[in-house]
Amino acid sequence: MLALALALCDQDTPIWLDTAANTPEVRHHLRFHCAAPFAAELTQGSFAFIARPEAMPRLQAFNPGRADYPDRSATLVINADLSSPQACAMELTGPGVKGNDREAWQSFRISGLPPWFWEGWEANRAAYPLGVDVIFVDKGTESADRPAIRLLGLPRTARVRLAPHEQTDYLPPKEHRTCM
Repeated sequence: MLALALALCDQDTPIWLDTAANTPEVRHHLRFHCAAPFAAELTQGSFAFIARPEAMPRLQAFNPGRADYPDRSATLVINADLSSPQACAMELTGPGVKGNDREAWQSFRISGLPPWFWEGWEANRAAYPLGVDVIFVDKGTESADRPAIRLLGLPRTARVRLAPHEQTDYLPPKEHRTCM
């Protein structure tokens, strides 16, 4: 997440940090290397860095942009698990998704999000052209068969669903609720 902050932020992009990311060391590092100001209110952040997504505010609490400037909305950078075999199998489609030909769905796995996240995502998508964009950063650790950093961008136009093979009885009902 820190590398992404250094790549995306500068003196003109206010940063909001959740309580887990808002440490003196992180603030000093960002202030020194990219001179980005810190937003006191989450609605003021151009970028929001969320290290503990289970405690994050609802998507609608962040800056959705304005009708005349929808591009001035917040981008949320969220620490999540993108590679666990136990993670929910999801699919997404929409503009910018590789292989998108109207209904080309791309698969991914994700866990660590609050139970309301996907319902909130649908409300966010319905507000288009307003709404937030999301970049998930894999919080996993490096191993021989897996790269150290994995990213997944979720533009506000993306449609997300539970992967069809996950819509069976293979998962207990409780796990279904945390997926969608």
